[in-house]
Amino acid sequence: MAGKIEKLAERKDIPKELTWDLNPLYKKAEEWDADFKKIDPLLKKFNSYTGKLSKSAKTLADALKASDELERLLEKLHVFAHLRSDEDTAVSANRGRLDRINSKSAEIEGETAWFEPEILELPEKTFKAYLKSKELAFYNRSLTELERSRKHMLSEKEERILGMASEVLSSPHKIFSSLNNADLRFPEITDAKGNTVELTHGNYLRFLESHDRKLRKDAFNGMYDTYSKFRNTFAATLDNMVKAHALEAKLRKYPSALEASLHDDNVPVEVYNKLIESIHGGFAPLHKYFKIRAKALKLKKIDMYDIFTPLVPDCKMEFSWKEACSTVEKAMKPMGKNYCALVKKASLTAGWMLWKTEARSQAHIQADAMILLHIFS
Repeated sequence: MAGKIEKLAERKDIPKELTWDLNPLYKKAEEWDADFKKIDPLLKKFNSYTGKLSKSAKTLADALKASDELERLLEKLHVFAHLRSDEDTAVSANRGRLDRINSKSAEIEGETAWFEPEILELPEKTFKAYLKSKELAFYNRSLTELERSRKHMLSEKEERILGMASEVLSSPHKIFSSLNNADLRFPEITDAKGNTVELTHGNYLRFLESHDRKLRKDAFNGMYDTYSKFRNTFAATLDNMVKAHALEAKLRKYPSALEASLHDDNVPVEVYNKLIESIHGGFAPLHKYFKIRAKALKLKKIDMYDIFTPLVPDCKMEFSWKEACSTVEKAMKPMGKNYCALVKKASLTAGWMLWKTEARSQAHIQADAMILLHIFS
């Protein structure tokens, strides 16, 4: 008898406790629209400081506070739009809201491009005096980091052009995201219980952990055969993203796109290269481990879909969401009662723990952090 067919659940069919709650940001779309209208007045307030930053440390501090106010609103608007869009990437209204805030952000990058160049045009004596002033104590590190970027800062007009072009330059990422998260459909495979299941980003790793090698292979091939059909599109998208990074690095006078990408974290290229060298130098133990794994799995040759399945079947552990939350709460006890109370609220009642879904990307995790930032601000 054939097993049942399991389709990917729609969000409306998922239990509420397993979904994120965006109400702390906006309870309805109209509230988001109302906040969107506040952008231009805040932008006007910030731009009113143009040409005045050399007046005093307090003036610069006021300008930075106005910048913060604008940035926090933009972040709140973007996080909501981003996460609402991620709930179902095929919903055009949600995607439209995200496109709207992205376009506005690119416009603002151009409108505010005067700010950092004007700070860096301050006389060195004035800049150092500002760093020591009590009015700018809160922004000391930000200003110090900005000073580190002096040689890569362009003129106001050039910064404005780059700011206005930021949305266009980031198009490859947007195209990849839409294709990977909305348009791609993976095949159905038969799981260990004989059920026909739609392969997704969320259940892929679970299948690779299966002790059924055929299931692992079917999942692996189903995933990468699908990607292979669009390899030219993905290659063209990646090619354009690399060219965009290389162009910006060249315009900002970095020796390479690698050095440009490491600049914000203040990581020397030598440290990065040494890390890669260290990894390459440690392959021998890894190769030995894979030989042991192949022997334990009774395989002559180990394949990519064989590296995730547990070697000791009896040690497989599965937890419900509530059990996982309870385990985390116990682990957090040394942090104190207040911390644990907040963790419990976030994980069980408030819908803030957004990483509870099966598939999490770095962008999502960053967005989670932004939600928590706005909740507690």
